[in-house]
Amino acid sequence: MKKITLSLFAAACSLSSGFSQVVLQEDFTSPFNPVTAGWTVQNESTPIGVIDWFQGNGAGVFPAYNGGPNDYYGANFNNTTSLTATTGGDISNWLITPVVTIYDGALLQFATRQSTAAIAADRLQVRMSTAGASASITPGVGSTGVGTFTDVLLDINPNLILNNTSVVSSGSVNGYPTAWTVFSVQISGVTGTVTGKFAFRYFVTNGGITGANSDYIGFDAVKYTLPCGPTVQSFTTCVGANSTTLNAIGGTPATTYSWSPGGGTGSSIVVNPSATQVYTLYPSVNGSLCPTPVEATVTVAAALGVNVASSASTICSGNTVTLTATSSASTYSWSNGATTAVITVTPNNTTTYSVGAISGLCVGGNTITINVNASPTLTYAVNPFPICVGVTNVTVSTLGASTYTYDLGGGNTFSNNPLAITVPTVAGSYPLGISGTAANGCISGGNAFIVVNPNPTVTVTSSLVECVNSTVSLTASGASTYSWSGAGTGTTNPLSSPTGSTAVVRTYTVVGTATTGCSSAPAVRTITISACTGIENIFGNNVETSVFPNPFTNELQVSGLDGYVKVYNALGQLVFSTKVYDTTTINTSEYSKGVYILKAYTNQGTELKTTKLIKN
Repeated sequence: MKKITLSLFAAACSLSSGFSQVVLQEDFTSPFNPVTAGWTVQNESTPIGVIDWFQGNGAGVFPAYNGGPNDYYGANFNNTTSLTATTGGDISNWLITPVVTIYDGALLQFATRQSTAAIAADRLQVRMSTAGASASITPGVGSTGVGTFTDVLLDINPNLILNNTSVVSSGSVNGYPTAWTVFSVQISGVTGTVTGKFAFRYFVTNGGITGANSDYIGFDAVKYTLPCGPTVQSFTTCVGANSTTLNAIGGTPATTYSWSPGGGTGSSIVVNPSATQVYTLYPSVNGSLCPTPVEATVTVAAALGVNVASSASTICSGNTVTLTATSSASTYSWSNGATTAVITVTPNNTTTYSVGAISGLCVGGNTITINVNASPTLTYAVNPFPICVGVTNVTVSTLGASTYTYDLGGGNTFSNNPLAITVPTVAGSYPLGISGTAANGCISGGNAFIVVNPNPTVTVTSSLVECVNSTVSLTASGASTYSWSGAGTGTTNPLSSPTGSTAVVRTYTVVGTATTGCSSAPAVRTITISACTGIENIFGNNVETSVFPNPFTNELQVSGLDGYVKVYNALGQLVFSTKVYDTTTINTSEYSKGVYILKAYTNQGTELKTTKLIKN
């Protein structure tokens, strides 16, 4: 049999009404009837015991927290029966409040204790259900069921140890107090207004008369209160500033408001005092005036002063200046979009910058003008231009400023303008520093480059011998454009020139110009214009057979032969073979340039002659 303490213990704490509205208060005055009071008692222990929650025993165990000795409710090991001679059952005995309105910030308070001579551990859970109507709220079935009471607000002695602590840590108490102790639970995490119930669950595993746990607990002085009296923030504003809105924060849907001065009745009022003014809010809940009014002060201060300084008042365009705003403000806004007290700007023209400053509702501002002198824009010219290899002296002229400085490097500086300089004889890009100072003292400068361009080298390709009454084609390379003179004139490339009807030696001259404008030395090509008759007889005086022209381009003509010819390339490979009678023309357009060997044979196969030919 478990032992029940008979000693009494005075209350450790007291409940206070505070700045609040009491919604539910229950002291379990004997004889307490839970049904008529709107409470619910439901024992879901396994197996169920011989009693549920019961009226307290002030004479036999300990007296109530307040009121008469028996004015509290109790629960003990008899809420379950034993499973075996040595194993107890599991107690889950529920004491549930009436339906209440639940707000974020509301306060649930109660007193509880264990016997001072307890020989077994007890446990009490505080749970909440926001399921709404009473019929929807249930603790579930069996010793482990919780139903809609899924929110645990407080767990006293979840580890079932014999310890008389009353300290709440992370929502639980590591032990059970042996003197009346008041616990307070602040409701949080509830959005808007909901309805529901609170439940106090005597929850002990392995309890009962043969179990290792459960003794006797008392439960008293339940009070559920809503917050009464919202808060109102004070403000500081400036003379002439915009209106200020005072907001009451923390009221419930049942809260009404009355402001003075002004007579406003809403949760906020708009004021615009000309001097510092104290405003008082008198909140009420359900028609009952909250015990303490709320005060808020609107302090009207002098206009916010802002000083603006710059690192320079006059600059040259392209230079940077630092602007610094000084005031008691914490927030700044510049006309160029910057939001810090110190900014850097690079104006190209004279510019006025404005800055606004904010401290609370107090604002101020100022402006500053930065005068900008134009920096000179320099242009330079080099004569002659372009500069080609072979040009030794040039003149550099610069415009846009009043005075100039040229820097050739190596400490060689000059102030005369134009400046004559000797250019290198090797193609390349050579820097020349140029700076100019305007009449207003502003300076611009940078590097120019003296570019010495190489002269192109032009070559000409063509046949060396052409026949009369034909056309010679000359191709120049190595430049961009060309100018022909001599035996043929023009600017086309290749150049096609008629050979005429007279055998003669003709000379062609071409000058090429590169994209840089530099020109080449003249390139000369000499071509023999042949009658293409007796001088091409390659087989001797005793055989009147001829092959022409030589050198050839696209055709070879063989005449005076009744037989056949074979043509070999420089590698000895046969590239052509044909029967010849009288005069035959051989198409050689597909042959590559180079040296060829022609052999002539009689019809009987007798070799008449071998000679070397050249194709251009």
